[in-house]
Amino acid sequence: MFRKQEKTVIDIIGANIKIINDRMGKAELNVNANVNKIKELTKELENIKHSLNYNEELVDKKINDNNKQLDKKFEHTNIEKFIKEKQRNLEDRSRRNNLRIDEIDENGHESWGDSEEKIHTFFWQKLGLKNIDIERAHRTGLKKDGRPRTIVLNLQKYKDKKKILKESYRLKGTRFFINEDFSRETIAIRKR
Repeated sequence: MFRKQEKTVIDIIGANIKIINDRMGKAELNVNANVNKIKELTKELENIKHSLNYNEELVDKKINDNNKQLDKKFEHTNIEKFIKEKQRNLEDRSRRNNLRIDEIDENGHESWGDSEEKIHTFFWQKLGLKNIDIERAHRTGLKKDGRPRTIVLNLQKYKDKKKILKESYRLKGTRFFINEDFSRETIAIRKR
């Protein structure tokens, strides 16, 4: 009986050891599978990290390229502004001897010679000035509302322009206006 009990206990213990060994084998397989998964995940994580570093380098390169392009555009804009300022300055210098006179009566088909003659008469009658050397005088702009167009005149001497501007105070209270001739850009700047 004791041997029978001993055998039964040994069989039970053997069965339990077998169960434990089976479970340990399964646990070991699970641990190995998890270790393999962790290795795969670590490898994927390294690939993602490498990819992120690569993309970050690409983004940094793009940003640097864009900044360089913006710097070039800014430089071109500054050069363009400088050139426009020089152009405006040259245009104003070419108009240095010009004057604009408003409200002098206009007849139908007025020639440059007619305009020049009207200006000479105007200077003598309104300003008391004779012997003003006019290179050319012409009307400018479109006819509108029956008002006379502006006469732009180019004087041969800058001194004559100064004389005319000095005497233009005599036109105060009349319908006539004498102004210097500037480029549109200069006029816009002066209005500010």
